[in-house]
Amino acid sequence: SEPAMRIVTGFLAVLALGGIGVRALAAATQNRPDNPAPGTRSEVILEVDTRDHYDRELAAEGLWAVCQQTVDGVRLQSFDARGDGEFAITVQPALGTNAEQRLVGCLEDFTVDRVLGDVTAVRGLEPVSGTASG
Repeated sequence: SEPAMRIVTGFLAVLALGGIGVRALAAATQNRPDNPAPGTRSEVILEVDTRDHYDRELAAEGLWAVCQQTVDGVRLQSFDARGDGEFAITVQPALGTNAEQRLVGCLEDFTVDRVLGDVTAVRGLEPVSGTASG
């Protein structure tokens, strides 16, 4: 009968759309590699604020220790305190789009009592080379 056929067709359409939605959600949340070029580097500028005079450098190091795990294959080159709660973190190879989103999200969203992280910049640095320019 025609009403039954409409119900079946509608049901199949809902299943198809549901499958598309599930695939889209899975694609949006998976951990995709970026395949950065060898020798590239990124600098992450992190501002850390704390309550109750908690040590900002210890807080920043703690945030990095937890969040570095979100970016596989990236090595820490330097972790420099710039003063007033600002830190420059240099990593190699450079962060791709997906890795940057994961790292920034972790540094800004990870909840630690009395600690708040804010990434103010992520920028690519000159590639590492064997020759000095001047």
